[in-house]
Amino acid sequence: MPKHQPKQTGDIALARTLGIPEVTLLGIGALLGGGIFTLLGGAAGLAGGGLVVSMILGSAIAFINLNAYVALATTFPQAGGGYHWIKEGLGDLAGFLSGWCSWMASAVACALYAVSFGFFMQELAFDYLAIPHSLFPDATWETIFTLSVVALFAIIHYRGVKLSGKIGGIIAMSIIVILVLYLTYGAQNMVVHPELLHLNFTPFFSMGLAGVIQAAALFYIAFEGSEIQAQAGEEVENPAKVLKIGLFSSWAIVSIIYVLVAIVIIGATNGGGVPSSQFLGGAAERAIIVSASGFMPFGYLIMLIGGLLANLAALNATIYSSSRVLFSLGRDRLVFSQLGKMHPIHFVPTRALLASVVVIAFVSTLLPLEDIASAADILFIVLFLQLNIAYIQLRRQKPEAKWQYIVPFEPFVPLAGVFFYILLGFALFHVSPVAIYFLCIWVLIGLVNYFAFAKLVEREDQAREVVYEHSTRFNPKSEYRVVLPVGTEENWQRFTQIAGAMTKQEGGDLMALRIHEMKGGGNSRYGAFREGSPRAP
Repeated sequence: MPKHQPKQTGDIALARTLGIPEVTLLGIGALLGGGIFTLLGGAAGLAGGGLVVSMILGSAIAFINLNAYVALATTFPQAGGGYHWIKEGLGDLAGFLSGWCSWMASAVACALYAVSFGFFMQELAFDYLAIPHSLFPDATWETIFTLSVVALFAIIHYRGVKLSGKIGGIIAMSIIVILVLYLTYGAQNMVVHPELLHLNFTPFFSMGLAGVIQAAALFYIAFEGSEIQAQAGEEVENPAKVLKIGLFSSWAIVSIIYVLVAIVIIGATNGGGVPSSQFLGGAAERAIIVSASGFMPFGYLIMLIGGLLANLAALNATIYSSSRVLFSLGRDRLVFSQLGKMHPIHFVPTRALLASVVVIAFVSTLLPLEDIASAADILFIVLFLQLNIAYIQLRRQKPEAKWQYIVPFEPFVPLAGVFFYILLGFALFHVSPVAIYFLCIWVLIGLVNYFAFAKLVEREDQAREVVYEHSTRFNPKSEYRVVLPVGTEENWQRFTQIAGAMTKQEGGDLMALRIHEMKGGGNSRYGAFREGSPRAP
């Protein structure tokens, strides 16, 4: 049997192929995604100089949430991530809705990165390289680039998670190098031009505390990597060690980079006499490009390449995430069970992957970029809020479990996470009401699916559990009973005379019980026959 091939036990399982480097880089790729290159302009416009505080706030909330993920992912590693833990801790309906929202959150996030890639590719090809493109307008070319990169990574993931992990790792390391260059030249520019610091950071909270919170809410999609890493639990070689190191390492690396980038993009950007936050807000998704152009050699080109790579890395991670959640829902028969099947050679959930790609392509052509980001944000916020509550419940329900990690100061730390996620949800409504409406519609569709399909399938499964059950009584119920376990026909013939004699002597009941063991889930199929006389058939 090949090294990483799952054993053929009748259960659907994924191959364990990922180690610490792959899991860490998977998280870095998701965290250092299009957000740092695409959403900084909008976040700066909301928070002003307080963008630095927005990054610290987002990192702190993400760390609170990360603790619950580390505890649950290392103790109960499964594909599907938070969906399984919420289902176990809060019940079937809450579990389904968390999986439903998690799948769409990853798909919408992937759409954001695909759209961002299309924008950067269009900028590189037509604005920087001046390639003739009169055949279609710019908007059409942007859509073509968007859909093409989605199709490309669908093919990559079809070939297997190990290949996609290697590609994502290379891209993530390249992004870190580009951002280190940006930080180095930015810091140098702030030293040479200290007057920019006074102009750009005075007043520090130019948009007020509300603006800081709104910016943190808009940018929070950049902190969703822990869910993606946790979903790799079933494909990790040593979950207790690998997931703990990978989750904490990627968060620490990325959080430091985010705070430093916020300082540099606000402090080092020359807005032509106006505060840099206003200038960057107007630049929108081009913010980090125009910022680097002012103080970094070949800054325009380098940041274009960085934007392309960042969106590729995030797109790689979120396609992985969305397909794994949908695979888990299908495997649990909460959506069409065909989505819970995987390729017999590559050991990837190809049908779930295809369904996710269709949703990603649809969303990427339907909503504007800021609404796509906000929709992904609110879906992740709902998931993370439920997860922290589920952690508290599971700690109470399963004290006997071998917990590989325990959240410090529980339950206060998870409860703080719940509070902050409610706060971010309210702030996000002011950023993009469309995102809240999108969430409500998606949850409504999920409820219809759950009660009209999933519960119906569950009742059908329960009806099929009893293969045969029959009871016959010839005499009034007796206080004396003999239970006869019936296996093979030989057993019946061997013991029925002894059991019959015993019940006849005492005037009692004979109960013949047959149990059929079935694979999967520990369910039993049984038949029972009671008789009051040894001569009964």
